[in-house]
Amino acid sequence: MKKYFTILFLANSLFLLVIFSCKKIDLSTSSFHCNSTQVLNYSKSEKLQTILNKYANLGIPGISMAVKTSTEEWAGAAGYSKIEDKTPLQICHLQYAQSIVKSYTAVLVMKLYENGVISLDDPISKHLPVNISQHITNSELISVRMLLNHTSGIFDYAYDYTYSANLLSNQNKIFNYLDLISYAFDKKSEFEPGSKYSYCNTNFLLLAIMINKITGKDHSIMMSDVIFKPLSLLNTYYKNETGYLKYPELVNCYLNRLSDNRLENVTKTQVNNVSAMIGDDGIVATPMDYVHFLDGLVRGQILKKETLDTMRNWVLNKNGKPAYGLGLTYRTHKDNWGYGHGGSGIGAGAILYHFPAKDVTIFIGVNIGTLLEGPFNDLYEKMKIELLDVILEH
Repeated sequence: MKKYFTILFLANSLFLLVIFSCKKIDLSTSSFHCNSTQVLNYSKSEKLQTILNKYANLGIPGISMAVKTSTEEWAGAAGYSKIEDKTPLQICHLQYAQSIVKSYTAVLVMKLYENGVISLDDPISKHLPVNISQHITNSELISVRMLLNHTSGIFDYAYDYTYSANLLSNQNKIFNYLDLISYAFDKKSEFEPGSKYSYCNTNFLLLAIMINKITGKDHSIMMSDVIFKPLSLLNTYYKNETGYLKYPELVNCYLNRLSDNRLENVTKTQVNNVSAMIGDDGIVATPMDYVHFLDGLVRGQILKKETLDTMRNWVLNKNGKPAYGLGLTYRTHKDNWGYGHGGSGIGAGAILYHFPAKDVTIFIGVNIGTLLEGPFNDLYEKMKIELLDVILEH
């Protein structure tokens, strides 16, 4: 889910007025507190907490983050998990991963590759159900690698206007992943497979379907067996978990649709949308669990070093700069480079990156939609810069 929603929201703002209430959120008394203990074992924690408090006071509903190095780790939070009843956001609350899930899905594919089950250069038609592959243009020419690094040329289902309209016009609309993939069926290829990089959500939905077929069971089971259990991620939840997306620790979600100072509760739309997604979205977790995942990947606790090296073969964007590996985004901050993933949704946003030179892994999550330009998204972008400045300073 990316910034293309900006145009859709603005163009249809009058239409959407009937969907979401424009009233300001009423703050009353708190109704729920989860049990959490701060892990204050990071030399820069006070500076980071000050920044979190600053941006919560400026209006971001809720913010949480975690930092992990080889010797220290810390998590902090500010603002509200639910601003309707003034529930404070704590580090045990669950934040949405959004597209960060693509890195988790890529790990599953690379485990199959590592075990000799697939080749990265296999055509996807070899591993997809026929009723899916026959509707994906060039499926016999697109490789598994091309899905992983977004060079497939496949149409992005999230760019289909019908999908966007269906999602936004009815908060009670329930999708499933077959609905989502159908929006990409028989669409003309965006470009010749392998010829360039273009980020596409459909790629990772197809990878999840592919894992289902190869393993003979839902990919969420492999997610648990390969990632959650080995890394002891006890506060990470995906499709096969009991009570999925009904956890009291899960944050409410908000949207600043009209670029003013008003926040609208879009929790129901967020839940319905995320619950339908596989491979490209769908995980919720605590900040510390997120950094433990990426740190575990970096330190060879899930995949072999050679496999991770393969994931860090970067394709270039249109400007000739490193952009994306196999399920990993290349990111720079001033003179530092890192890798991981970011995610944007209707009611949430997050980043998860490892910076090798500083040997630090960072998660930052908010419970406000980051798909739209506007004052709250500007605050989110400025906050990320300030936090990274502190963490990565010399």
